Amino acid sequence: MRKLLEMINLINRTGEVEDSEIKTILTDYLYSRKLSIKKDILEYSFIDHHSSEWYYHEFIDVDLNKCEIELIKVSNEKLLDISYANFVSDGIKTEYDWIDIPDLRSYKENTFANGTWIHPILVIDREGTYVTMDGNNRLKFLRSMIKYNKEIIAPIHKLYLLKF
Repeated sequence: MRKLLEMINLINRTGEVEDSEIKTILTDYLYSRKLSIKKDILEYSFIDHHSSEWYYHEFIDVDLNKCEIELIKVSNEKLLDISYANFVSDGIKTEYDWIDIPDLRSYKENTFANGTWIHPILVIDREGTYVTMDGNNRLKFLRSMIKYNKEIIAPIHKLYLLKF
């Protein structure tokens, strides 16, 4: 993550660069490194966070060159034990009954159509505890669905575990 943050800072020092250009530069940079992480995960878990420096600082010790992704499955109980990243605000960490809010119905229908997320969240193991790197909002939403038991919830959920 350190090298990626250095690249982002270098781009930002060059002057005003459009968001789409930054994403293109970062995509080319990460793809050229021949990482073992799937391209879609690189895009939505790392490239799309390019304007969130705090994201990179929290996981600065992660060397993407040495990382592998493992698709794992967890139960609802284990899902409730996942920790949010430190940068996540208390508002995100609070599960509440937001499932019936009209503006969020389409989010639920598009993201959790089968009682679990369509795109697994990305977690890292920190001293035996899974910490969410990407997908904090999805985690909150699914936890709310479990907690308030208003929807059919799948018993097992897929996660991407970033191992290094």
